Amino acid sequence: MTVFQTNVNDFARLRFIGGSFFPWDIATGSSKNVMNFFNRDAGNVMTLSPNSNLRISGTLTQGSSRKLKDGISDLSSNEAVEVLNGLNPVKYHYKADTEKARHIGFIAEDVPMLVATPDRKGLSPMDIVGVLTKVVQEQQQTIMTLVQEVKLLKEKCRELVDLKNRADPRSNPIFSD
Repeated sequence: MTVFQTNVNDFARLRFIGGSFFPWDIATGSSKNVMNFFNRDAGNVMTLSPNSNLRISGTLTQGSSRKLKDGISDLSSNEAVEVLNGLNPVKYHYKADTEKARHIGFIAEDVPMLVATPDRKGLSPMDIVGVLTKVVQEQQQTIMTLVQEVKLLKEKCRELVDLKNRADPRSNPIFSD
């Protein structure tokens, strides 16, 4: 590891060099007072701003392997619907964001405990995705059941029309093929 700054207008850098890999720099400075994680091939891969915004130039992946988890149990449809009903989407901007960028989301203190962090200062988007997935799955089952019921009702209506037409051939059919 090397600490260097080539001139006063440059970032202060921590450079990590390992084996034949290209070096990684953690650099801070510039007029925007940001902290960058920099790689010679990829450029700035992550930037942390003083307003607490973190920008990455790739995919953020949350560990989700069964090997990382204990106490795994199914989320019931009732639990999912209850949590969904307890979510109140709001528009806001972060106090520390000098650009006052508009966001849409939730207030951690106001969400159901199932999706809040223990200190109620944050939440995991993946927890909300899990709730939404369960509710959509339940709705999809309901839709498929209703589609089948509509098909059966249409068949019964056609049967009734056929019976009526046979009893009185002069009547006009309600349904036509």
